[in-house]
Amino acid sequence: MSDSKFTIGRARAYWRHAPSGAGKHDTSIMGAAPDEGLLAEWDDAFRQRFAGYPEEMTFLRTFGCTTQGKRLLSIGSGLGLHEIYYQSCGAETTCADIVPTNLEVIRRVSRLKGVGEVQTILLDGQTLFPDAAFDIIFIYGSLMTMPVADQRTMLGNAARALAPGGRIVLMLYTWEFARRTCGWDSPDQFDPAV
Repeated sequence: MSDSKFTIGRARAYWRHAPSGAGKHDTSIMGAAPDEGLLAEWDDAFRQRFAGYPEEMTFLRTFGCTTQGKRLLSIGSGLGLHEIYYQSCGAETTCADIVPTNLEVIRRVSRLKGVGEVQTILLDGQTLFPDAAFDIIFIYGSLMTMPVADQRTMLGNAARALAPGGRIVLMLYTWEFARRTCGWDSPDQFDPAV
């Protein structure tokens, strides 16, 4: 999105249609479904997402093993496909998203699946996270749709929310994002441990 056209209202309307391997899901409609219908649609979205992207399933399982007992914040959670899995692995998961119905679906699905309560934070462009509150901050592709200034603000807020020894895990679609946001000149400057 271009910076001049970005508004939180437009972004909420767009991202209410959360992506999965089964297409996009209007979470306002999903959330109105009876429990069985909601779970069937969510489970289908989960299966198709990871069947279509086997490397993502490998990441999900491998990373999930590292989340047990950790306080995890996910920014831009969508349907919570990763996040509910990490909760089931023993993470204490908090999902942050700009779409209220996305968060409602995540809370309801986690409750229905019996994986424990997933906490949620509704983002509004001004939201600050508690300082030093999270061991892992998981940002899976959601920052690239924000204006650059908002990307920097969100990453700064995320860094302040890290507990000592914590880490931010980013999934980036393009090198351009890292160049603009971090100011790097070359992929050689990327240190995965940082």
